[in-house]
Amino acid sequence: MDIAGFVVDHMGHFSAVDLPRVLFALVMAALITLVLAWLQGSEGRSHQRSLVLWAVLAAAGTILVRGQLPVAVVFLALVLLVRPRVAEHLPSGLLFAALVVGMGCGSGASLVTALMALPLVLVVRWAGTGRA
Repeated sequence: MDIAGFVVDHMGHFSAVDLPRVLFALVMAALITLVLAWLQGSEGRSHQRSLVLWAVLAAAGTILVRGQLPVAVVFLALVLLVRPRVAEHLPSGLLFAALVVGMGCGSGASLVTALMALPLVLVVRWAGTGRA
């Protein structure tokens, strides 16, 4: 077996053309969420980093499972087994917004997600104004 055959065998359902798209989706998820957290007024860099991490993880998970149902079922089983606990210090609305941004970018709709982010941040900011 040659190197090219080895690489092709271990790419899963992705091709070499998909790799720049994957990188673009992950970078867009991080940037959109960073802007979303900044415009919302999230307290401190640790909140912003946590939200960006959640968005990029959601994008990566969506990228990996969007092409194959069996992989999606295994991913769901792993998530249910691990059950990640979200820290109480993250605002739930902003965390869910980060997950939606990650899912949108990971599904291949990064530009639509970027357009959707402005009304999303306005609603998240409006909903969070009454809280202490």
